[in-house]
Amino acid sequence: MNYQLLYYFLFLLCFFLIIIFCEFLHKKGIHVEYTRKLGHSLSTLLCLFIPICFSSHWYVLILVISSFLILYIGNKKSLLNSICSVDRKTCGAYLLPVSIGVTYYISIWWLQNNLFFILPIVILAISDPLAYYFGTVYKSKRIKSGKTAIGTLAFFLSTFIICSLIFWFQSAEIKNIGIALCISVVVSVIELISPNGTDNLTIPLSVIVLLMLTQ
Repeated sequence: MNYQLLYYFLFLLCFFLIIIFCEFLHKKGIHVEYTRKLGHSLSTLLCLFIPICFSSHWYVLILVISSFLILYIGNKKSLLNSICSVDRKTCGAYLLPVSIGVTYYISIWWLQNNLFFILPIVILAISDPLAYYFGTVYKSKRIKSGKTAIGTLAFFLSTFIICSLIFWFQSAEIKNIGIALCISVVVSVIELISPNGTDNLTIPLSVIVLLMLTQ
């Protein structure tokens, strides 16, 4: 039995279930920005299982392309209101599967280092939505690209906590709190200046580059 093919369809099934759940919440009156961020977090965290499930990078490539096409066609057919019906210009939804694919190929296929995959993905899944939530709930001065000081602070603190915990549990070599602080500061700035959803790509890439510089 081809278990990788089975995993591929299981991933797609989970992806569809996440979309259906977000659509359900949106129809119940939850604002699109919140259902969008929920879908962002759940689907990104799901991708943490990719290195465990797939030994062939071709299945990962097919999964990335499939996810991109689902989002693209769903948006064009107006089927993904919980994700794509935002009142702002953004390419974040399309960039998310691309970002995960690029992160996988750099970290797992090229560098063969799980840390380089886990850390960027967890930051992307948690810190980015938290930045939006706190920036929306607790009004503060907008700094750049519609982003707020409170949102950027939330992103920084969340990233710092994530880096510190993952360094402690995943790596025997990187336990320097200074490195966690450096990554948190730099990535927070990059997230702040990345417009129109491009932070879905710039966040993981910047984390990978910074990790490479610390090796």
